[in-house]
Amino acid sequence: MSAAGAEAGASDGLNDVYEALERYNWDDDVEFQAGLSAILGSNSSPEQAAELALRARCFYYARYVCLRFAQELFANRAKEVQHDCRLRSIQSVP
Repeated sequence: MSAAGAEAGASDGLNDVYEALERYNWDDDVEFQAGLSAILGSNSSPEQAAELALRARCFYYARYVCLRFAQELFANRAKEVQHDCRLRSIQSVP
């Protein structure tokens, strides 16, 4: 792959992250909103609030949303592997 192609691939990956952050329903995530309120307090300037909110979204998304997705993915994969193993053991019985 050329350097330009590798750079485009990396850029595409970042765009996916940005889009995921934008699409996430922050307003309906009660846990996130409670944490954000605690972080912002009542003394934040609008500029500080915007910066802190962005940081909170990045942290929360990486830590909790992606973790939940990974846990579901691995749980589903484990079920598939168990199913495959059972099928193989049944098929190998003489």
